[in-house]
Amino acid sequence: MPALGIFNVLFAIATPVSEMWYAQGAVVAWIVGGVTMPLVCFLSAWRTQFRHAFFVPVTALLTAVALTLVGGPA
Repeated sequence: MPALGIFNVLFAIATPVSEMWYAQGAVVAWIVGGVTMPLVCFLSAWRTQFRHAFFVPVTALLTAVALTLVGGPA
């Protein structure tokens, strides 16, 4: 998961502070994905039924990527 952290840092550096809804949504989605991905990975290794929760970080990260692309270049 180190690449996820690198994406978060690059997004923070490359994206100017914006009041646009898609920029704020992307920030929230990156944070949610960054927090829930390692959590769900750990829980899935602990108990196999938690693997069904992978839709949460995957959806958050796909949303983050889509909102980042909507914002376009800085």
